[in-house]
Amino acid sequence: MSDQVMQLYSVMQAHFPWHKARGPFRSAFILALMKVTTVNLTKLVNALTGKANQNPVIAESNVFFR
Repeated sequence: MSDQVMQLYSVMQAHFPWHKARGPFRSAFILALMKVTTVNLTKLVNALTGKANQNPVIAESNVFFR
């Protein structure tokens, strides 16, 4: 995870009782939303993953939206 994600996670952790496995993803998700101009899920997944494999991020995104 990037420094920005971990910084946001540490700030938000003080206010929200998130499970430690989900918190960094939610922080990355929020930062990715700020990076894209519209909420297009394809662009969002690309912003989340960078050079990483997109399949786990897509799966986590699906769980997040349920």
